[in-house]
Amino acid sequence: MLWRTRNDPWLDNGLELFGQIVEHIASQHPRILQVQWEPDGLKLTIKDVSRFIELLDDEIKQKSQSAIYYTVGVRQSLKPFVGFNQQPQRQRPPIFQDDRRRNFLEQLFASQVQTRGELKGCPLCGEPIAAHEQKLTLSVYPFVTKIKSFSGVRTRWQGSGLSGFTEYLIVCPYCYFLGALTWMDDALLYLCDIGGTNGTAIVMIPAPTAGSLTRLRRVKSYRPKYGERKTNVKFKSRSNGKEQEEERNVREGRYSLLLAFLERTLNEIAEEVEITDLFTEARKRIADGWLFVSIPQGRMKNITAHDLVLDEPTLRLLAALVGKGKLPYAYMITEIWLSDEKGRYLERETPAVRESLSEAVLTDDFDLFARTFATKPRRQLRFPFVIGDEVEDLVQLWRWTNMDTETLEVLKKAGRALAQIAASRKQPVLLYALERVRSGSDLLEVLKEGIHRLIGLDAEEMQYISLDALERLTELVHQTTDAKRFSDIKNTLIVFAGVAYAKNIMAQKRQLQ
Repeated sequence: MLWRTRNDPWLDNGLELFGQIVEHIASQHPRILQVQWEPDGLKLTIKDVSRFIELLDDEIKQKSQSAIYYTVGVRQSLKPFVGFNQQPQRQRPPIFQDDRRRNFLEQLFASQVQTRGELKGCPLCGEPIAAHEQKLTLSVYPFVTKIKSFSGVRTRWQGSGLSGFTEYLIVCPYCYFLGALTWMDDALLYLCDIGGTNGTAIVMIPAPTAGSLTRLRRVKSYRPKYGERKTNVKFKSRSNGKEQEEERNVREGRYSLLLAFLERTLNEIAEEVEITDLFTEARKRIADGWLFVSIPQGRMKNITAHDLVLDEPTLRLLAALVGKGKLPYAYMITEIWLSDEKGRYLERETPAVRESLSEAVLTDDFDLFARTFATKPRRQLRFPFVIGDEVEDLVQLWRWTNMDTETLEVLKKAGRALAQIAASRKQPVLLYALERVRSGSDLLEVLKEGIHRLIGLDAEEMQYISLDALERLTELVHQTTDAKRFSDIKNTLIVFAGVAYAKNIMAQKRQLQ
């Protein structure tokens, strides 16, 4: 019996999990079942169907307990990301109902009964539905909706993601089974309560671009160890150069979830003694494609999906950072926060800033990264002073590894000079203008204004301002004609100026205390 891949990330992850389950059964009962993994599917040789179904029934029951349920005291509840967590017990897929699971499995593995006339094709796998057809619901396949305005012909990938398959399509029992099984995949990554307990949950599954089941099996070898309500991705922060023992939950959003997972996985790979080339090994073990599924935690579940291709430069950057002992999410991003002008922590805005930084790193969006560090009215960046060095190291590896270090040093000193001028004058408008730069002439105007504001500064303030760096940056701007290089120059300057300005403001406030 060959279970073919569906070229559908949700169903193929269910197939991979099914393979893990039956392989475990086969290892203990080789006379009952044999399993063979193929790039295009899973081949099962079942020698005792009745006994196999009995064992499969028990495996699914045991595995689902830790995968989709959490326990508080004596009460057991479904985790918020599960698509049917708001439904009554009898409306859940039969594999999650103890009194219906065995009968469903018996029908699934029974010999197909050929019916007369033309057979309908399954809309998910294309195979003819010979018997035991099932109705497609959100509890089995997340990309369906009860909202008519999002269904039918309007189902397609849009800027907001994939959404809107019509509910109650007739599908084959095999796709129905795999779709339901994916909810209990212990390699599925999740984050709940984004925006509060009535907010949104994120489910993340690997979707390798190669589309091979054996490849999917390899990149899912990580299988997280946690089964808590909120998330199964954790990280350890760092203090005084040492990693803390206490593990913390990821909180911000889908990009933070993926970045935290990737850097932890890379770190675990790097700790293996035989690993000499972290990037090459990472390409073997980490999926280059991922699917994010956003699930409202309330009763109305208009679920959307977004895909992300983890390209080679991004994975190479992460491998280089982790290889140097630098974990961008755990050691840098989580240490950055926002305050208002009076120094009060901005609880709602801070997660969005951290999520933007994670997104920028994963999508190779240096513009977004720089905008996050840009100085803005009525909000101020806050971080331990050592984080400034972490940011500079990241920028160097990301954009300046193959460029001259002299230019990078000029940008660093010029950014600090502009920040010092703005802080001394208590006029951050100079840095506001930096974010609005779109051309070389715009940047020259900012530099001209910065030099003009030097008038009136005392000697003590002037000693921290590199006039030479400002002059050399002016020359560099005049010489730069390539648009991408200019963009990197501008964005690097924004980052360095933003970090330096934040340090200046924090230092001034400490002196006043």
